[in-house]
Order: sequence, then C-alpha cells, then structure tokens
Amino acid sequence: MSQTKIDVGMISATGTASSSTVLKGNGTWGSGSPLEFVSSTTASDSASVALTGIDDSADTWMVLIEGVNVAEDAKEPWIRTSNDTSSHSYDSGGSDYAWVFNSAYGASTTSYNKFETGDSKIQMGQDANYPGNDATSAWSAKIFIHNPSVTTYHTILTFDFSMQGTSQESHRTFGTGQRKAAEAVTAVQFLMSSGNFDTGKFSLFKIKHA
Repeated sequence: MSQTKIDVGMISATGTASSSTVLKGNGTWGSGSPLEFVSSTTASDSASVALTGIDDSADTWMVLIEGVNVAEDAKEPWIRTSNDTSSHSYDSGGSDYAWVFNSAYGASTTSYNKFETGDSKIQMGQDANYPGNDATSAWSAKIFIHNPSVTTYHTILTFDFSMQGTSQESHRTFGTGQRKAAEAVTAVQFLMSSGNFDTGKFSLFKIKHA
C-alpha cells in the first residue's frame, strides 16, 4: 500500500514547525521535552562569549560548556550577567556579585574553598585551581541560572566546573554565584581573568517545569 506524506503546513497548530519541533497533544509545535535547546556559539580566539535571549519562558536555564582551551596559563574563569533587553552590557561593579566555591584537585587530597561577598564577577576557581593552556588541556562546565526573570530577589547561579590543571592534573570546582540586584537577568557572559578562549562550545538551554 502506498502512503502519502502530509505537508505540515496543512496542520492547524500554533507555534512554528521545524526540524527541531514536534506536534504536541495540545495542538502546538514545540520541543516535546522540558529541556529545550536555545542557542550555541563556538569560541575562536575570543576575549569573551555571551549567550542572550534569557526570558520568562522558563524558570530555570542551563549553560553547557565543552572543550574550552585557553590562551593563557593559570587564569580564572569568570561569569558576568546583564539585564539589558537588546544591546547588552555586562555588570562589572566591585560589589555586583557574591560567590562561593569548593574545589578538589589531583595534586592534593585537600579540598579548597573560597568566597567573596562583593565582587565584579562570579569566579569559578583560584590558585591552585586554574585551567592549563597546554594543547591537550581543556575545561568543561555546567551552569544553572535560577529564576532569572523574577525581580523580587537576587538571581542565583550554580556551577560545576571540571578541568585539566596547569600540570594536567584533574580538577573539579563547584559553587554558587549571586547577582546582587533584584532585576531580571537576560544574558550571561563568560571570560577569563586574562587571555582569550582559543576554542570551546557554549550552549544555552531552557528547562520548563511543565
């Protein structure tokens, strides 16, 4: 028996049909999953990488970072945020952020922790927890941005960061950062304390609760 394909344009449904959407039971085109890909960018000798488009369509947003190689040895990975809706600037005042992290690394059995109650960035590591810049070294991370559109309290970010260190030992750093302003976060920026990202992929996802 022959079969005839139906042109999706003939289906009456809200939303946009594409190769990344499915027709859901409520008559809308969507991802069909609570985890929805938003955008990605690949670093190439980049001073910083920004991901925009964060809005009130999800309560939790996630950034996955894979295979980052850095230009300079022994520098700190940083996060900054923006509340602009179009041309983004990233807040860098001396008391715009607070953060805390805990680390463990292969050269020592001792964990390491650090915190700041007022800073110009969210910091994901410090001596001796630095990523190396050897050709075979890379770092990856997972960052959650919690309730970024809510303006009644400060936006919280949590991060889990794995790397090869300056001597190619294994490191892991996990912690929490806080944007110290009761305003919406619409974009996030990643950079090093000095030097560029030679390579690395940065991807933004939204996680829906329903």
